[in-house]
Amino acid sequence: MSPRRLLGCLLLLCAGCESPDSLAPTPCDDHCHATQRADCRDDEPADCVRDCERETGPHVGDVCLESFRALDACLQSAPPSAFFCANNHSQFDDICVPERRALSECIAPGSGTCFDQCVRRDHACGAPLSDCEDSCRHTSPDCAAVSSAYYTCLGDYPVDCQDRSGGDDRAPADIPCFYEALGLLACVE
Repeated sequence: MSPRRLLGCLLLLCAGCESPDSLAPTPCDDHCHATQRADCRDDEPADCVRDCERETGPHVGDVCLESFRALDACLQSAPPSAFFCANNHSQFDDICVPERRALSECIAPGSGTCFDQCVRRDHACGAPLSDCEDSCRHTSPDCAAVSSAYYTCLGDYPVDCQDRSGGDDRAPADIPCFYEALGLLACVE
């Protein structure tokens, strides 16, 4: 444990000793404890909890709390070697995939097919699963059916590992799921 993190933990421990009414850990406290396991320079428990509460907490609610806790239990049981530093923050890759998919589907119903495509890209292209899976959770509920149709269609084709962020010069007939993609783009705009 880094000296900075150790000092932060000691301060939190001491602060808890002074107050007879210390608060029980929240689900986001538990989540950050489960995810920040690589002892990276910029891992800050307070920042993690704040981000969790802002990004995940309001969306999870009681409905998804079981899925959220199942993911944290899986992460806690993973060996320390499953965690690594990337951009000075703890990260993990291909662990707890079923639990991650279940939470994604709970937070954004219909996002499971998007998550499945992220897993395929991860395996075929080495694209980090976490980068892709976060985008699946931000699909508008109004676009869930269109999104699911698009990602289900992509499942019938080989994964395209080329970076097409600069544009796609292929003819529409050569682009897998072209019309489903147009439907999704029309929905999200």
